[in-house]
Amino acid sequence: GLELKLPFFDIEKSTNFNSMKEILSNSQVTSGHNYLISSPDESQHWEVLPDIKESVSTLHSTDSNGHIFHTNHCLGEKVKLYEEKMSINSTTVNRYNLLEKKLPLCHNLEDLKGVLMDHDEYPKSICSHYEGSSQDPSSTCGGAVGSFAENQYYFWRGCKVYDENFKDYCFSINEKSFKLS
Repeated sequence: GLELKLPFFDIEKSTNFNSMKEILSNSQVTSGHNYLISSPDESQHWEVLPDIKESVSTLHSTDSNGHIFHTNHCLGEKVKLYEEKMSINSTTVNRYNLLEKKLPLCHNLEDLKGVLMDHDEYPKSICSHYEGSSQDPSSTCGGAVGSFAENQYYFWRGCKVYDENFKDYCFSINEKSFKLS
């Protein structure tokens, strides 16, 4: 089977959520990035610039329900000051609002996967795939959902409905690598 090694992430240095947060906080980046750091017990969403590292979600734990997601605009108060407003595509805020509305209704990975492939309010839907040069060029390149509890992680490329090159995969984590299920 297919096995992907994780050379970019030294699992020995990141033995818990706080060590992952420490590594992220000390990382040197040259542009804006969005990260989800997560362990089986905790999750948090961060936006990172060269001089700013900002948590943009509450800390989620196994004792609380919640969701973390990202479209293509900044959420952090500090990071927003550096966001290039002219570069924000016309779908990002609408997709973010749809996710806020739909994610609390998800009860399992299949529900979540369905929301991320959703076409409600097309062409400004969560799964966005404009065609033609007169429209906003945003396009869904793929998605991913996963569950530590179930040890299942789904990744896909493209849109299942509108993309003839759509591919999806399901992985599990075995020691320090992903294994294709």
